[in-house]
Amino acid sequence: MIKAEPDDGLSYPLLIVDLKRIEENARAVAELCASHGIELTGVVKGASGLPEVAKAMARGGCARLGSSRLKQLKGLREAGIGLPLLLLRTPGPSEVKDALAYADLSLQSELSTLRLMADAATASWAARGKRHG
Repeated sequence: MIKAEPDDGLSYPLLIVDLKRIEENARAVAELCASHGIELTGVVKGASGLPEVAKAMARGGCARLGSSRLKQLKGLREAGIGLPLLLLRTPGPSEVKDALAYADLSLQSELSTLRLMADAATASWAARGKRHG
């Protein structure tokens, strides 16, 4: 169990997370997905990107972790989460470099953003196996 409290000094809201249940639920869904040849992506946005929740999802069998918030992906990267990280939205033009730095994959819907990402990408990113498209 973990408690996540706001960092603004207020006592509410308070989020209490049962990490064992997160892991068990992730395992049940991952096993069902695997039986159909599907890999599971655990979405951490609803849990505020808490590394403890991400680790429970990883233990449960998630193949990757995703969020629509770059700040959460950055936090997971800095926490040493070893799974690939997925940005669940197209980054804005000002977010392209951060998307390439913190996400291993991203979902894209704008050709202009893909061009910006291609321009910003380097051989070192390609060598790390990142895909954005």
